[in-house]
Amino acid sequence: MKFRIGLAVCGLLAMLSGCAALQQGQAFAKCKFAISKLHQMNLAGMDVDNLKSVNDMNLLQAGKVAATYASGKLPLSVTANLNIQNPNASMAALNKLDWILEIDGTDVLEGTSNERVEIAPNSSTEMPLTVSMDLRKIFKGKKLDYVKEFSSDILKNREGSERFAVKVKPYFNFLGAQIPYPGYIRLTKILKKE
Repeated sequence: MKFRIGLAVCGLLAMLSGCAALQQGQAFAKCKFAISKLHQMNLAGMDVDNLKSVNDMNLLQAGKVAATYASGKLPLSVTANLNIQNPNASMAALNKLDWILEIDGTDVLEGTSNERVEIAPNSSTEMPLTVSMDLRKIFKGKKLDYVKEFSSDILKNREGSERFAVKVKPYFNFLGAQIPYPGYIRLTKILKKE
């Protein structure tokens, strides 16, 4: 008898947690996403966060970029903060996020964040995505002028470049299963600071 009561209580708890997860997932479907900022930019092992243009590099920095490029690679890492706004009266949550980095309309890199994110009702939160790539591979076959123009555009337009987009696909848990959002949400607009 005690076993049946314990089993019934466990079943009820599983159902209630499943309902809470479903409610959080439904609330999440109504959330709004935007890129709030690009920061922690590192090119060829150098911090370039303060540069506004490729022309702002000093001779030593330019030499390091050229030497790294000549070695067959040009590593860039950048953190894109995703702003997730929850306009709902209930908590929204995600358990996983697939993302794709897009440059000039071409998917160049993808990854997954397995960090659980909870967004309180009628509030927003920041979710950092750190992306590392080899620009030499991405720009293979492109002319040097294109690479220089693209780099300058990203450096000076950290608050809104149409050349750079992040596509995201959130997941939430329901009864132990990862339920994906249907399709990707494409983020190109960067929130303007007021």
